[in-house]
Amino acid sequence: MKANMQYDDFNHPDALNYDAFMKDVNEVRTTDNKGDVIIIEDIFALYFAELREILDLKLFVDADADERLYRRISRNMKNWGFSMEEVATYYLHAAKHREIEFALPTKKYTDIIINGHQMEGTAKHIICSWIYSRMNPASP
Repeated sequence: MKANMQYDDFNHPDALNYDAFMKDVNEVRTTDNKGDVIIIEDIFALYFAELREILDLKLFVDADADERLYRRISRNMKNWGFSMEEVATYYLHAAKHREIEFALPTKKYTDIIINGHQMEGTAKHIICSWIYSRMNPASP
């Protein structure tokens, strides 16, 4: 990638087909065979007020910037065959700014912020217990 190249901006909320997404979410919520727990995972899951209002538990997995960059490099090189230079260039010219503008500020809407380096232990136990309580409401 060249520094002046135009990028598909998949790190902007407009990249999500929000109307179709909400239609799917509402269909799942209102069907006769709906699940006890519906998990929505997306970098913009907490960006949209309408979606936040229907979520019972809002989580944010927080990892430091180096860890996020490392995960992006690993994923994009492995899954899409990008070179290290391509990933770094895209990150520096597009993704980093969108992350700061749109994803990180949504932490203020969360019920629980999870340390991305400490996925085991107490946080995992609390979340699993909450999910279990929703699946088995009569349990103590």
